[in-house]
Amino acid sequence: MLTCHCLRLAALIALPMASSLGTITTLVIKTNSPNLKGCWQVTGIRNDAFANRNRSPVEEAKPEVERGYYLHPDAFDQPEQKGIQWAQDPEGTQQLKVAA
Repeated sequence: MLTCHCLRLAALIALPMASSLGTITTLVIKTNSPNLKGCWQVTGIRNDAFANRNRSPVEEAKPEVERGYYLHPDAFDQPEQKGIQWAQDPEGTQQLKVAA
């Protein structure tokens, strides 16, 4: 992924990476302007036995009862009652709050 610091400029990978025993040997980035500042990131997907058996799902749907609730409501400036634990067991959570 290439990101330019100025939206009017374009960057592209002119010569893809070549690998020799896992070592990056060539990466050529061309732009429509000289001396462009930018950043780049190379990502990949592991293909070993452990990674293949333990893939993380990209996205999981929330159960209907948890929709509209947060794992960490304070991070979103939401009241404690918008936390997932309130959605899962509102009466038990309320009793814990009263007892505390």
